Amino acid sequence: MIEENDSIKLLNYFELNTVKGGGSKEIAGNLRKIRLSKEITRTKVADALTVDVTTIARYEEGKRIPDIDTLIALSKLYEKKIEEIIY
Repeated sequence: MIEENDSIKLLNYFELNTVKGGGSKEIAGNLRKIRLSKEITRTKVADALTVDVTTIARYEEGKRIPDIDTLIALSKLYEKKIEEIIY
């Protein structure tokens, strides 16, 4: 049962298991769009994060979701808030 209390919404079990934004598709599209708008290659991003270029490709293709440390590094590199990357 869903109850609403002013601005707080209590979620049931199934709703708690549903990610509202921040899924691989949202993150992937945002990462690619931001990188292209900054005119940075995947190779340069990979070098800055000291990861393989295929890791960046997987992030942008939605095959892998970056961990929080990587999201922080990407937000600094792209000069964007984490919220702009995950939503």
